[in-house]
Amino acid sequence: MQVESKVLSEEFRQEANGRYMLLGIYRTGKVVNNLPKEKRWKDPMRWCFFAGVKLDRSVDANHYVVRSISTNGTSLMSDIPLEIRAEGDDFVQLPIRVIMDMKGPGEIIVNVCKVDTGEVYCELGRFTVVEND
Repeated sequence: MQVESKVLSEEFRQEANGRYMLLGIYRTGKVVNNLPKEKRWKDPMRWCFFAGVKLDRSVDANHYVVRSISTNGTSLMSDIPLEIRAEGDDFVQLPIRVIMDMKGPGEIIVNVCKVDTGEVYCELGRFTVVEND
């Protein structure tokens, strides 16, 4: 399993033809929380993380979960089940909603983990949340 592309955005939508539309794309892996100081870390923060992954199905076939974690927050999203079968295309798109209750600046990591052990199988990506001074 190898990440070939990743995009962080504010939202995504799947069109009737199966393609995805990404809205509010971030240029970097850094998100600035620019809310006023009195509201800055009060409400959960939401993003969409979109990864394109190349598979070797003979090696990667298994049951996984996609899990978001943070160094300074708690994920408000359940693990996302991911089944990779032995047959199929060698490329998959993984649209992931990330909702974090951030307590302050920190790093967010999106991983594919093995179901049975919880061990990280592949890191899909990471981004940093900072505050606007």
